[in-house]
Amino acid sequence: MTNCKRLTQNLDESNKILWALDKYDEYGVLQAYVELNYLNFAQELLDTYSLKGIYLKRRFDTKLNKTELIAGQPAPKPYYCIENDLKFEINFEDYLDVGLFLDHRISRELVSEHCNKKDVLNLFSYTGSFSVYCADKGAKSVTSVDLSSNYIEWSKRNFVLNNLNTLAPNEFWSMDVYSFLELAIKSETQYDIIIIDPPSFSRNKSKTFQVQRDHKELIRTIQKNLLRTNGFIFFSTNLQDFVLDPYLRPGADKLTKQTVPEEFKPGRPHQSFVFYN
Repeated sequence: MTNCKRLTQNLDESNKILWALDKYDEYGVLQAYVELNYLNFAQELLDTYSLKGIYLKRRFDTKLNKTELIAGQPAPKPYYCIENDLKFEINFEDYLDVGLFLDHRISRELVSEHCNKKDVLNLFSYTGSFSVYCADKGAKSVTSVDLSSNYIEWSKRNFVLNNLNTLAPNEFWSMDVYSFLELAIKSETQYDIIIIDPPSFSRNKSKTFQVQRDHKELIRTIQKNLLRTNGFIFFSTNLQDFVLDPYLRPGADKLTKQTVPEEFKPGRPHQSFVFYN
């Protein structure tokens, strides 16, 4: 069972998204990438798709982290949705994103199909949706790493929702990914499957991360030090103009056409690649 998906979207002539409506069970999230008077048609969308409420996420101004209920009634807290029979906690108001990226539904399925009895590392793990899929498919261990302690606790709650073990051998690390990599390299820890779905840009007290600038070094470091023989890296980015470094290209199989759900096409919400050891 799945009760969350993209319902409709509006693209320009170059297939760049203008706005989209995503469904999380009985509630919708209107993703706005251009400034329009969304109140004019929010009630029509509410009625058309039989939703209880619609929240507006303003994506056109990166400095404006404001979510507004623009139609219907507010959602109860906490709120949950189901994707492929797995349950996930959703938060419509308190963060820029709600906790589950719907464009990665197929990505999560594809990666998790290979996880049985494997050690999995999920870097930039956010609320742990990839981790939940992998643990549910019988991974030997799943290690989730994210700088945000809030997201790590959210990940644990998603594990509990699905009756999955939050104790060893599964691990949850609230720390900078590069600091974790240093520890893993020093301890000679390796994994069969490594998931890398980083933000386009992030900053902490000591450094910044830019996916276009930093992906080559990150992938090569992981490939060389953390990936077991016959293992693979799943790498994805939502940076629209991302170009894979030519140095990496001979070792990559591009998966984007396979991993983008039909309801997102002809848009391209992410690019995805697999790297082997």
